[in-house]
Amino acid sequence: MLESALVLTERLMTAYFGSLRDELANRRSQVGHSVQNFFDTLGLRLKLAREERREKNVFLALEFNVFSYIDPNESRLSDLIAELLSPDGKHGQGDTFLRLFLEQLRFERHGPPKASPYPKVRREEPVTYPPDSCGFMDIVIDLGSYGIGIENKPWAGEQKDQMERYHNHLEHAYPNGFCLVYLSGDGGHPETLTTELQKTLEDAERFRVLSYRSGVRKWLRECEKECKADKIRWLIGDFEAFLSTEFEEDELEVETTE
Repeated sequence: MLESALVLTERLMTAYFGSLRDELANRRSQVGHSVQNFFDTLGLRLKLAREERREKNVFLALEFNVFSYIDPNESRLSDLIAELLSPDGKHGQGDTFLRLFLEQLRFERHGPPKASPYPKVRREEPVTYPPDSCGFMDIVIDLGSYGIGIENKPWAGEQKDQMERYHNHLEHAYPNGFCLVYLSGDGGHPETLTTELQKTLEDAERFRVLSYRSGVRKWLRECEKECKADKIRWLIGDFEAFLSTEFEEDELEVETTE
């Protein structure tokens, strides 16, 4: 009896595991076919996508970006930003880009005067106050009685007491009102301006931080929308695309210090 029971049990187990093996083999085969079908379909879709992109490239040059050829450094970026901000710039758009930049800074109470008939944008403004000071501010927007100083730091660190010196210069040059703007690659704050002074200046709308990956890109997108000259609009689009790859991408939002 016991031997018969063992034989029966062995047969049942053999049958069970045999059916289980067959089921696993069947499932493996099905999965294999599904995976093969997926990659076959994916290959076809990629081929169609490449063909479609190739056709669009004839008219849109989707893969071309002028910034991939000029390898811009900090100085060249400052030149381009200053040119866009200048109402007298060769872009021919008047004060459109400057107005959008001021909107990006989100002044609410103590910002620049509403009417500044002859704004001027200067590059490499020497720091002259106090008299023994040194250095050059990357960009200065002179609105008459109000001034905006821009320090461009996409990659490099600051020099000794740099932002404090620039603050002192603006405070002396524009006693009726100024704003010190720090263009940062990653949105970080300057190290050469004390946290306490930054907070005081922020509250008075005399200090702002804009990051390249978000604040500057947002400004460029708005400029691209309002620009009426095709060649300038294409340049701005390439500039914004360059920044999206050069700096870690973040949500496109107005990134100012509040």
